[in-house]
Amino acid sequence: MSKILLSTPRFDVIETPPRAAGYDRDFFIEKQDGVSIAVRFGGSVLMLEINRPGQSSPWLEFPGGGVDTGEAPAEAAERELFEETGLEISNVAEVGRIAPLPGYVSERVTLFTAVAESKDTSRIDAGVGHEGIVGSHLISIKELSSFCRRGRISSAVDAYFAMLLTTLDGETARYVASYLFSLCCFGARFSRRGPVNMKLGRMMPPRPISLILLFRTTWTARRFSPT
Repeated sequence: MSKILLSTPRFDVIETPPRAAGYDRDFFIEKQDGVSIAVRFGGSVLMLEINRPGQSSPWLEFPGGGVDTGEAPAEAAERELFEETGLEISNVAEVGRIAPLPGYVSERVTLFTAVAESKDTSRIDAGVGHEGIVGSHLISIKELSSFCRRGRISSAVDAYFAMLLTTLDGETARYVASYLFSLCCFGARFSRRGPVNMKLGRMMPPRPISLILLFRTTWTARRFSPT
């Protein structure tokens, strides 16, 4: 059994056997798993401005925190969101998991997205003053990568999540365009001379590529924009 070198309410520092699993590291940190949640308000997501110890200035982070014993990650995401913003949301959807420091820390962070059930943003500052939160902002998804490059989003988890959201949003836009194109393919009517009045032409049979595009569009949109 590993020896506990330090125990705190948030994590334990564990002594590892000599060269365990090929490593010569002397310790390992056991920490509760965490969650992070991105709430969409149209084309923007909610981020918190947090001033943490050791930082020269506040960073932008997604709402989130630790998963309590016996609590499901989705439940933790909903609870943390309410504690930090005052928002009550129950339509969270998991989009991935990340290990911030594999080999050093046991923590795994589950990433969730949700769509705001109301356009009212009057309560998103409810968490100001809670655990270093100094403000809340709606950041355009298209600007997330810029915030990462400028260092405003610097946490490894939040930077990864921001780029994932940017990628998913871009895929959704492309697939929506593909979906509209596929609808055109479904509804296009042609004669021997080419496109003519719809009443005079004949319906083209659905192409396999149209079915594929339709499936990919629906799957991606549901994954990123839960209802």
